[in-house]
Amino acid sequence: MKKLLFILLMIGLIFSGCGKKSGDGDSSNKAGSTIDTSSIKTSPVENQNQKFDLRYKFDKGVDYHYRMASFSQNNQSIIADSSYYQNMKQSTIYLMDVNLKNIEKDSVINLTCKITSINFEAEVNGKFYTYQSGVTKDSSDLEKFAEYVSLINNPFNVAIHRTGGIINISNIDQIMNKFLILKKLLKQVSLIERERLGQNIIEGSLKPLVINVFREMTPNTVAKDSTWSFKQPPAPFLIFTLNNTNTYKISKLEKYKNDLLASIEAGLKTEVKGSTTYKQGGAIFQFKEPQTSASGNIYFNITKGCIQKSNVETKANIFYTKEIPGKPKGSNSEVITSSNVVELL
Repeated sequence: MKKLLFILLMIGLIFSGCGKKSGDGDSSNKAGSTIDTSSIKTSPVENQNQKFDLRYKFDKGVDYHYRMASFSQNNQSIIADSSYYQNMKQSTIYLMDVNLKNIEKDSVINLTCKITSINFEAEVNGKFYTYQSGVTKDSSDLEKFAEYVSLINNPFNVAIHRTGGIINISNIDQIMNKFLILKKLLKQVSLIERERLGQNIIEGSLKPLVINVFREMTPNTVAKDSTWSFKQPPAPFLIFTLNNTNTYKISKLEKYKNDLLASIEAGLKTEVKGSTTYKQGGAIFQFKEPQTSASGNIYFNITKGCIQKSNVETKANIFYTKEIPGKPKGSNSEVITSSNVVELL
């Protein structure tokens, strides 16, 4: 299961800029929480040609409540001397409160975020794993799911630009301490190890979560049919390097209750670089270039200045063969899919 978590985390970070528009009326109920994956019920806006800015606003004293969900699946088949098949599925639903601390003169927005609930379910080849905050009480389970337990009701700070995008994540000492207590390591780790743990928590747990709530938007004034794109830094994936460009287009303006929403279509262009052959010892691995995709829809609330809803879907296909002198030729095939939903409650 750890391999699945790692690969899906990498895919999520690589393709985090895209969103998928979901079908009507589809919802998932996981571990007592419900996430609505259907499109927002909106009404049309008569003036589709008006211009606007995509700016995060967040008002002082207002509580913003978000529900986020991640659904992932990995189907793997390994063929060598014998065949091996592995199916993994997991879902995680979070509730998070967001409050404005202050806005600096250079338009940096400082926010306090607090995760108040987590519901996790996973199935690996017929075996089930679950964690539900406030329900899971067994000490061995709490230690096993320390990366989730440590997040509950421990606030942390997030700094973003007016146009979104994470500047930094800080104030995670309470999260680290809780994690180390659960692992019975609080007095055993060195300062360097603590710093490394903090970085792992930020990059591995917090950033993949909040990046979907504070998505980067264009600094330009836009209107219907406006397009823009962001190039991401080169990302290692298996033996390859992926050069990704997130693409966006304003498809239409819609009204939700009394708020004006921009419906944004998101896509991904990927350039794969690197050799398809890898040698290790006497083994020769022959890879096919990974097939990756990401697409979807983002509803940006222009009136409130925040993400109203988004639905992200990513997919990766991996295939390689392995040859060792004197042994049958083997192969590994994987299909990895993930979906991330964010909704303002």
